Order: sequence, then C-alpha cells, then structure tokens
Amino acid sequence: MNLADVTRDFPDEKSCTAFLERQRWPNGVECVKCNSQRISRITSKGKTGKERLLYECMACGNQFTVKAGTMFHDSHIPLRKWFMAIAIICQAKKGISANQVGRTIGVSLKSAWYLCHRIREAMNTGDLPLLKGTIELDETYVGGRKRRDESKETWYERKHPVVGIVERGGEVRFRKMPRANAKSVRAVYDKCVSPNVHRIVTDESAIYPYMFNKDEELKRFTIKHAERYADGWIHTNTVESSFACFKRGLVGSFHKLSYKHLDRYLHEFEFRQNNRKNPAMFERVLQNSAATPHLTFRALVDSGGSRF
Repeated sequence: MNLADVTRDFPDEKSCTAFLERQRWPNGVECVKCNSQRISRITSKGKTGKERLLYECMACGNQFTVKAGTMFHDSHIPLRKWFMAIAIICQAKKGISANQVGRTIGVSLKSAWYLCHRIREAMNTGDLPLLKGTIELDETYVGGRKRRDESKETWYERKHPVVGIVERGGEVRFRKMPRANAKSVRAVYDKCVSPNVHRIVTDESAIYPYMFNKDEELKRFTIKHAERYADGWIHTNTVESSFACFKRGLVGSFHKLSYKHLDRYLHEFEFRQNNRKNPAMFERVLQNSAATPHLTFRALVDSGGSRF
C-alpha cells in the first residue's frame, strides 16, 4: 500500500480505526487487560468535541481504544497521518528524513522524528528464522568522514562496526557490534545462521579464520577482493549491495544519527529489504505495532550518545 492508496482508502479517522481494528484483532476485539472478547463499543466525545471509539470489557470493566498498547499509544497525531507516514517509510528504499516526513504529512519536526522512530521500532520483528543454504558474511564501518589533521586510528575509533549476513535468495540480517573482532562477529553469527548452513562466503578479512571451527572452514569460500570482486558464485556482492542501500540512506537522507539509535535504522532497512516483494508490508507493520512496547519520548532523548 502506497501513499496514493492510503489517501484514497482512508478518507477519515473512522476508516483508519476500523482497518487498524481488523489488523490487530482479526478474530474479534479482545480486552488488552484480560483478553476477554465480551466487549461493548462506546462512542464518546472528548474535551475537543471529536468523536472517538472506546471499548469496554464486560468481564473486567477496563476501557481502552484501538491504539492502547500499540506504537500509536498516547499519540495525538491522527491515525490517517500515521498511516501516511508508514506508507512513505515502507516505500523509501534508501530511507527518508524525519524533516521530509513532517513536511509531507503536516506535522512538526519533533513529532515526525518521534513518529519515525516508533515506526522503526515496529519494524523490529524480533526472533527471525535462522539463515541457511548459501550465505554471505561481511562487516562494514559506519560513521563520519575523516576530519582534517585527524589520525586514521582516531577516525576509526569514531566509526562503528556493523555485520551483515545474507542468505542467497533469502533474507538479510544487520546487527551492530561493540568491536569488529572474531568474538563479536561469532556472537551475531550464532544468533542468525543455522548450524546446517550449506556454504559460507566471506572476503579475505583476518577475522574469519579465527571464528570458524574445522567443519565450518570446510564450508567457507573466500573471495580475494585484491584480485577480483567475483569468481563465479563466490562473491559477497549481495551483502555489499544491502550495505550500499543503508549507507546511501545515511549519507543522503539522515546525514547524522546517534549510535544509540543505530539499531532502529538497521531494523528499518532490514525489514524493508526482507519485505520488498511483500504486497502486505504496510499491513505487517500495523500487525507488529500491537506487539511493540510503547516507546516513550524520554527513552529516545535520554543518553542519546555521540552522533556520526
């Protein structure tokens, strides 16, 4: 669903509420407190005079809205604008800045920044299937440009390592690491890759001989980039292409981001690439929103860390 579909299919708040209700509770509305399906619908008017739909649980007496316990929780931004923002972010292959999202849907930069991070949080799908078959493994550094008169060692201290793992014909995993060494890469590898993987393709980095056991070394094939970029099927071009999308987004759209928020940006690009052929990407974000803990603004701005 793209921006044109959202503006056509959701002309008002009622249509957005009905659609979110179907996505969140396909088998009928359930109480967010006791999971009972004995629900009564109440239409009320708040202080602003706008109508809103409330649900009241006949079992425990709890009153709640369709937004309760989702990424929309405690948000005064209309659902229609939320839907527009989700559609924009889902369609932006190389990312889109909060400033641009704010201008498009008509909210302030502060609101757009908060909104975008909550959407990225909903794109974190948690535990994913282990990768198998033929995988490509590579690492990269993200960070700022080298400053004038800055040593190479100091520059690399400001950059942060990210490991990427791609299953040929399958999904991708992006994870940030504290350091680019065998121990850190191995920790990510064990969480993302099946022990029964068929083949492993890496470059000639000195990290990999120290992280694989003897059986895994028999499955590992190395491409020497000093000589060529591909030797038949032996290459890491797939994972490097995935890195390229993220880095173009960092340079061209976001410009700067905090290390604290790096995980969310990686989740965004990972989710978008893994669902690029899924026509229900928009609906999946809405479904994930119900399982996403409420991300407060205070949690975002506290201890933001360095920018790069």
